[in-house]
Amino acid sequence: MNSFFKNFISAFQIDINKYNKIKEKACIENMQSLSKFSFLTMLTFLCLFGVSFFLKSYERSKVMFAVYALVGMLFFLVSTLGEKKLEKYAFILTYLFMAALWLYGIILGTIIYPERMTVSFIVFLFVVPLLFVGRPIVINCMTFAAILIYIFIGYHTQERSLLLINLNSIIPFGVIGCFVSTYMMKIKIHQFFYKKQTHILERADQQASERMRDYEQFITEMIRFASSEGEPDEVINQLMKYIGEKLNSDRAYIFEDNLDGTFDNTYEWCKEGVSKEIDNLKNVPYENMLEVWFEQYRRSHNILIYDIEEYRKVSEPMYQLLKPQGIQTLVTGPISIGGKMIGFYGVDNPPVELMNNVSELIEMMEFVVSMMIRLRDNARTLKESATRDQLTDCKNRKALNWAYDGKYNQDQAMAVVMCDLNGLKAVNDKQGHVAGDRFICRTAEILKDVFGKENVYRMGGDEFVVVLLGETREALNTKKELAGIQIGNSASLGYIYEEHAGNAFEEMLKTADDEMYKNKKEHYEQQLKQNKGETVKL
Repeated sequence: MNSFFKNFISAFQIDINKYNKIKEKACIENMQSLSKFSFLTMLTFLCLFGVSFFLKSYERSKVMFAVYALVGMLFFLVSTLGEKKLEKYAFILTYLFMAALWLYGIILGTIIYPERMTVSFIVFLFVVPLLFVGRPIVINCMTFAAILIYIFIGYHTQERSLLLINLNSIIPFGVIGCFVSTYMMKIKIHQFFYKKQTHILERADQQASERMRDYEQFITEMIRFASSEGEPDEVINQLMKYIGEKLNSDRAYIFEDNLDGTFDNTYEWCKEGVSKEIDNLKNVPYENMLEVWFEQYRRSHNILIYDIEEYRKVSEPMYQLLKPQGIQTLVTGPISIGGKMIGFYGVDNPPVELMNNVSELIEMMEFVVSMMIRLRDNARTLKESATRDQLTDCKNRKALNWAYDGKYNQDQAMAVVMCDLNGLKAVNDKQGHVAGDRFICRTAEILKDVFGKENVYRMGGDEFVVVLLGETREALNTKKELAGIQIGNSASLGYIYEEHAGNAFEEMLKTADDEMYKNKKEHYEQQLKQNKGETVKL
């Protein structure tokens, strides 16, 4: 174990003597890279500035686009016209350019669009250090400084829930970015030394360089997918397609833990002509099936199957699962969140000659896939919190927009139930608002038990609405009777049922509301009579 950690740490260490020997060449390469990337920056922001006049969503960024177009032009002119004169300042110019790009991401994500998930900063945080050669300690310090600046500004501009979700992405990406950039710096430094070797070594160096560029492109594209603004499920599907195509595989997929001892195939991409298996791979058991893979994940962190027939000797049950799918070769790795393996991903039938390359990329693939699952879960949590009432755990008014917008099949039956508490003000006045909250929650629990949690909405205060689709009249009557018994006089109810929901939802809601208020009026009139009767007796 100690030797493993020593080898792991050494992989990210830079020999300062070697670095000093290639420093001059690194300056030249940095100036050339700066010239290219600053020119691209200038063109990109000029285009965005032009587009901002036509797209309203870009209006807030118009000034930023103009400023960064000028910044790109300035760096381009300095790096091109003063290439020889300013060569000794190449590292300073490089670090300034990197800082400018990080600052763009910070401002865009915290000041200009504080209400959105951070995207640009994550991409720049991870990708920018890969564009140049520099001392890792300087680049890593700049990375952490950028993260601290983001946290400081984000703390004053973003909602706390959104800031926490952003930090769940930024901090891991920043840490892994430091490791990746350090590792890439070491690779680039080695590339300088390889050029001094014989023709054979030069050829080998060229191939290694091409492979590393492929790795950089592969990693950058994965990060781009992971940081895109699309729906997480859509992004993960695109990511599976990219991985599958890039590794020339038949399938790319993700399995996730159902928390009941089984796993489901939740995402799948298939090459054209390859059968889809996602619907067939549900509730795959852990015991005596996937258990062997998770044991191997703990030992070696990934699994490479070069020949399915040979793998039969390792696990007969897995062989019987994989063979009918036409699998001959396979690469798979775990998905871990918080140190716990919650699933796995894999690719089927990558070419044998690519298997070693895949093994070098698999840990980076694991990180990105795990991050996407975490981002998806965070997005679902954020969406859930935005459409659910915190006091009662019912859905809220916003969650009912689909009904107001008519986004349902109007040929099916629809029932609407209105509920309003009786005497909440009296409870609040006499017993306090804590008792009032318990009164509200007790009624909400009854409604959820009778009509189903996903069908109950708290409209505000002491008012609830239940919307049922596809319900029969007999089933509704049964539930009405049960709700009436359990609620008693603590609330008034109003109902409407239509076999074909042709009327607008708001009309049905008003009808149910009118009936509910009619029942509420009768309740208070009856209560008033009872009170008068008691007074006469006294």
